[in-house]
Amino acid sequence: MPEGLKGASAIKAMEDYAMETKNGRLAAELARSPLVSETSVAGQTLRLTAERTPDSAVAKIKEVAKIRETEAKKKAKGKSLDKIEAEIKKSLKEKIAKKSKLDWQIFVDNITC
Repeated sequence: MPEGLKGASAIKAMEDYAMETKNGRLAAELARSPLVSETSVAGQTLRLTAERTPDSAVAKIKEVAKIRETEAKKKAKGKSLDKIEAEIKKSLKEKIAKKSKLDWQIFVDNITC
């Protein structure tokens, strides 16, 4: 197929030609063509996409995720994702270690005889 020519355009033109010339053989060959099947699937997908609710829950979740990603990039100030992740892990480990030591000390203090 020539570059820039859409498969659907070629199929439509061939179908029209087959109808105008009453060429049943061409129509039958088109019906068996894998290109027609692919176009049919693409058409169904396009139709389903058009029927989607534009403000569905999924669309809103995607919108919120995109906004959060944009805001996170602004706050990162040029840091890589790996560096940010490492900083968060380090901070959490420190907080957990402090909490664990405090809890253990309180427990030990309560076991006085």
